[in-house]
Amino acid sequence: MTEGEGASMTSQRKENKPRDGEKAPETVPTRAFRQIAAARRYSKPPRFIQVEGPGAPREVALGPGPMVVGRSEHCDVQIISGHVSRQHAVIQMVVDNMECRDLLSRNGTWLNDLRVHSATLREGDIVQIGDAVFVFRSGR
Repeated sequence: MTEGEGASMTSQRKENKPRDGEKAPETVPTRAFRQIAAARRYSKPPRFIQVEGPGAPREVALGPGPMVVGRSEHCDVQIISGHVSRQHAVIQMVVDNMECRDLLSRNGTWLNDLRVHSATLREGDIVQIGDAVFVFRSGR
């Protein structure tokens, strides 16, 4: 790089900065960016550890996108049981928390022995979907 090229690059960088007295343009992170940033805060990915029911024992890593839990072969987490609806619940990252939402299932979704429609998951929570019991691990 010649001396003239270096000066040109320096002036280009200065042009991108706000001038004295000017305010830098505000940026707003997209929803996808916020979800990815939240997922990176975890030392391990959040996960469900199935301790009872069909398919136990197993561990399921939970990603930042929605994961449908149910009996259908098209679900992200399949539980083969007549006590589980085809699409029973969805688990997903909302801002920087994992949330569990019931999808109008017949037998409901239970969090720490309470029937819930939607709830934020905390480390060690017990989630029951039909006859499958999971322990939530936040990975934090």
